[in-house]
Amino acid sequence: MNKPLTITCSRCGAANALDRVFCFQCGNHLDLLKAEHLLQHGGGRWKKRVIRLIEIALLAVLALLLWPVPPDGKTGGEADYRQCTLQLQALLDAQRAGRSQSQVFTESEMNAYLSRVLEQRQRMASAEGLQMTLASVKLIILKDMVRVQMLTRFGVVRLSYEIVGRPVLENGVFTFRTEQARWGHLPAPGPLKNWVAGRMAPVFLGMELERQVVDNLKRLDLAEGRVRAIVEAASSPEPR
Repeated sequence: MNKPLTITCSRCGAANALDRVFCFQCGNHLDLLKAEHLLQHGGGRWKKRVIRLIEIALLAVLALLLWPVPPDGKTGGEADYRQCTLQLQALLDAQRAGRSQSQVFTESEMNAYLSRVLEQRQRMASAEGLQMTLASVKLIILKDMVRVQMLTRFGVVRLSYEIVGRPVLENGVFTFRTEQARWGHLPAPGPLKNWVAGRMAPVFLGMELERQVVDNLKRLDLAEGRVRAIVEAASSPEPR
């Protein structure tokens, strides 16, 4: 019986299987060039095994990407939509009049409003020029973070994206600082995190009135399931 091919760790001397990248004993990065040499000169059986393992890993990643996560934010109704609309208008009126105003938006109210606004533009273009149907967008308000979940459909395929971050108001401009992202059930680290965030950003384009309101807020206070938006009265010019 042939002895299994292994690659020896240069740090601790442990024998590792050829499909490993890091030593199981000490965590040292293994010499993959040496592993390639062993595969080329140590028989085709192990080479086929490694290739098969790589194929399985790629299929698992693809499955996680295409396995959508159903949005779980609280869904409001018609009354929530109307309440959110009234509160947005109150903030806008206060900003135009230069007076103080504070409004509390619940998660249900914000999701009902988003649902109503976005149902008017159910088609969104992907970076490849394909057309996808926007199924839903939900907000989950946490203590100091916001989760944004998006579900899209392309034919029979459903795709889900999620970002987690902090809303930031700086110099009269509202931004969302993404700290985590997920595509399907797979976390999206590094550059992929920014790609997911960019993928979701076009959903909110065209919401000019809403953007005007949030850009002119003084502060946003987050709590579980709700957001307090605060407008401060405009300061009077100092007498000369």
